Amino acid sequence: MAARPTAEQLAKEVLRVVTGVYGIRAGQPFSVQSLRIQFDQRRPDLYRGLQYAGGQGWITDTFTLTETGYAAASADAVNQRGRVVVGSV
Repeated sequence: MAARPTAEQLAKEVLRVVTGVYGIRAGQPFSVQSLRIQFDQRRPDLYRGLQYAGGQGWITDTFTLTETGYAAASADAVNQRGRVVVGSV
């Protein structure tokens, strides 16, 4: 059985979708409804990721991407160079 992703991994996945798929930049709000479509049957993972991202200051409680969140998404995309990353910035 595969290991369950950590809350941090899920939060970074949320950031990749928000920035890469939806093109959201720092200071822009995003739709949780849209994320539900991307996460489909993995809603508990989505909510864990959102909770962690909020705790890190990557998103606000009104679902707006922060500068810190955008930087984290960008850094994660750079760290994953060489691997195909859907939605990387």
